[in-house]
Amino acid sequence: LEINFVKCIDELDDLCARQKSLENSVKHYKAYAEIKGKEPMHLSWREKGEVPAIPHYSQQLREVNEEIKKKTAKLEEEWAEHERSVERGDPDSVQTPPETLLDAAFVSFKNLRSATTALQTLHHQQPFAVLAQEAPKPKDIYWANTGMRHWRLTFQQILAGALTSGLIVFWTVPIAFIATLQKVDDLKRILGPPNCKDDESCPLMVAIEKFPLLDNLLAAVAPLALIILTSLLPAILGWFCTLEGHIGQGVLQASLFSKLTLFMIVQTFFISAIAGSIVSDMEALLDDPVGKIQNILATKIPIQAVTFMSLVFVKASVGLMTELLRVWAIIFAVLHYLLAPNLTQEEKESDWMGLMPLCNPGGLWFAWYFADVVLMFVVLFVYSVLSPISSVLMLAVFFLLQVVYRNQLIYVYDPSNDAGGKYWGHFVWYVIVSMLIAQFTTLAVLSLNQSKSAPLMAPLIIASILFWRYLNTQHFRVASTLPVVG
Repeated sequence: LEINFVKCIDELDDLCARQKSLENSVKHYKAYAEIKGKEPMHLSWREKGEVPAIPHYSQQLREVNEEIKKKTAKLEEEWAEHERSVERGDPDSVQTPPETLLDAAFVSFKNLRSATTALQTLHHQQPFAVLAQEAPKPKDIYWANTGMRHWRLTFQQILAGALTSGLIVFWTVPIAFIATLQKVDDLKRILGPPNCKDDESCPLMVAIEKFPLLDNLLAAVAPLALIILTSLLPAILGWFCTLEGHIGQGVLQASLFSKLTLFMIVQTFFISAIAGSIVSDMEALLDDPVGKIQNILATKIPIQAVTFMSLVFVKASVGLMTELLRVWAIIFAVLHYLLAPNLTQEEKESDWMGLMPLCNPGGLWFAWYFADVVLMFVVLFVYSVLSPISSVLMLAVFFLLQVVYRNQLIYVYDPSNDAGGKYWGHFVWYVIVSMLIAQFTTLAVLSLNQSKSAPLMAPLIIASILFWRYLNTQHFRVASTLPVVG
């Protein structure tokens, strides 16, 4: 049995990061001097001019190394003094540990059975006093969330849930605004001054007449804004995941997958299906809202199968093509070659501001791809009854997905980013939710079309809910925790 307490050493972490940066700078300028055959210079604000870069960074590196030694010795002395006080039985020292000590520790066991037993054991009679959970690998620990108090953890989880719900609901607002920018004439009216009476008095129109290329640039504003907004979504949801207090990168990514999947189901499936049906019949909807909504649900939603099949095929074809050809990886590698420092071997092989070289493919982003797969499951389950031909098309899509991603996972991506099965529980849960969505949608369509077979859906829905309840009883716990015996 080995116990490692978690200490807050932010200052030492900053010094170590500074040390690593200075080491890289020294290596870079030494390589520069060897390749170029001349002394590299550095612009120093302290010296008010250029100074030799290698001695400059070497001196700073020595200063940081000395500071790290002093800081480490001070922390070790504080902790050693605390341990000696505890051994002497001094009650004041026991109650006042060093300020760097957090309310967390990593416990290592000699065998797997002991660790599994500890995970499933109640360790304290007071609720929330001791919380045992599986520890991630050292390189996968998200240190900012370690040692968090329970009240703060609960508050941040509620906050993250509220922010996620608000983002999913109100995401249509910026999307609707971007939709208004798709027409170049509307964009010209928005960007132009409000007091322009004609094109000759509007500076924007005059500029477009002089430089026709601006017209093409304005036409690209809406697609570019949509791409930027979509690319920001995982980063925003990822920040919400960090608020939930997870200490492992695998759990963080599984939480991100859950949020992305919920976003895909609500925004891409429900809102797109309903909005696409309502917009086409807006005038009739205003005359007879109740009757028209019933008509839309009964007739228009099945017609949306073509739209969703097109969406799935575009995602699959374009996504798999770019994945096999590694289009984005090549673009990022070219930008890395052009922009990043590439003098040393370490610089050539490491990432720079998110840009990765081809020799460092990283790992597959499971959260984003799994969210797309769950959306495909929703489309399959819903329209396999309403539009049976979709089952054949989805079979082809899933076949291509497994061929391509099997190849990428075996031969391209780094396999070390194993999350320990953290995605599995979320994935099964959403597949069952997709099945229930399909059953309720089919029941609604059959009922509104006054079909006599609609009551036959009730036993299927009840059986699915009972099966879901049966799985929630023990199966998810067995899938997430190893048994002590067996």
